[in-house]
Amino acid sequence: MEDTPLRILVMVSRVKSNGFLNVSYKHPPMKLLAKRRWLAHVFLVFDIANTDYDPEKGHLADQNNLPVAIVRFGKHVQVYRASQPTQKQVNNDISRAHNLNGIGSIPPFVEDHASGTPHYLNPREPQLLRPQVHSHYISYATKHAYIAKP
Repeated sequence: MEDTPLRILVMVSRVKSNGFLNVSYKHPPMKLLAKRRWLAHVFLVFDIANTDYDPEKGHLADQNNLPVAIVRFGKHVQVYRASQPTQKQVNNDISRAHNLNGIGSIPPFVEDHASGTPHYLNPREPQLLRPQVHSHYISYATKHAYIAKP
């Protein structure tokens, strides 16, 4: 399958008391935090308008408690709010990526599972390197029981 270029358009509706609209227009900070590749899926995690983000504190749980929206590209494009379990998983995975890549590391963090087991040269907490059960977002995001209703 040939890769086709794609440009992503994010639209923010003007909602009463929507402070995000003003912030995103005047200061559109967007940061690619993580790229994770599996054989059948690629996951990209962005922060939008997270002005409190500090890569030195990205491993801390209280720095990774953001709401999560999911944009899915497949046969159809789907956009929806993540369920609580998926939101928790994504935030935990970002915290873990900061830990695995170590002190002084900055995003984007890359995990390529399609080419084998990723290796981390400078983990903040070496005990995180033990094998873990596959926990990728698709297992949560595709189960309708876990998808939050918009």
